[in-house]
Amino acid sequence: MKQQQTGIIIPMYIYPTDIYNNTDYNKVIDLKKKYHDVPVYAILNPNNGPGSSVDGNYLAAVKRLRGAGVVVLGYVYTSYGTRSQSSVNADIDQWRNLYPGVDGIFLDEMNNVGGGESYYTDVMLHAHGEGYFPVIGNPGAGLPESYFSTKTVDIAIIYENSGYPTESNLEGDYDGGYADYTYRDRAAMIYNASFDADQIRMVKKYVGNIFVTDDNLPNPWDSL
Repeated sequence: MKQQQTGIIIPMYIYPTDIYNNTDYNKVIDLKKKYHDVPVYAILNPNNGPGSSVDGNYLAAVKRLRGAGVVVLGYVYTSYGTRSQSSVNADIDQWRNLYPGVDGIFLDEMNNVGGGESYYTDVMLHAHGEGYFPVIGNPGAGLPESYFSTKTVDIAIIYENSGYPTESNLEGDYDGGYADYTYRDRAAMIYNASFDADQIRMVKKYVGNIFVTDDNLPNPWDSL
């Protein structure tokens, strides 16, 4: 059986000006066309979510990315579980209304403390009911085992930080950790880091999707 490739998850927080000639978007599209077997996810964020009206540039970006085989995710923030589920669900529905080609949902500012599991399970089920797959949650740090055993999201970003993580930071092999759940359910987004093949091989042992950029704060996701 052919081994599943490690995927790439890209925060495309770059406005799609002149989408047919946009250097950043064309890089992603060309990458997917060259490596058909590599899963590529692109997160779009028009206005801290879908916004209130259609932006023609983003509409075209969705079509171009999907045409190349990229899985497009719509950004929704959750304020670490304090934002009302009705508001989160309304943003999810708005993505379908404004950009019907979007494939999945990216839940940012995800809570990673025990007690928030049902909130995210309910939101994920709402998104699935609207036809969105996958639902990716971003706590940016490790999650308790309970978030995996109760299936709160399809994929969780367990690391979003500057520089490569340590192996112990990713493995989750401790009491209450997530090591017994498939690495395919986890991902890492790394900024302020240069390409390092050994480090990437280490990270790939523990996550199914990865993104590495040498961009840095205040916004490490505004370039490729």
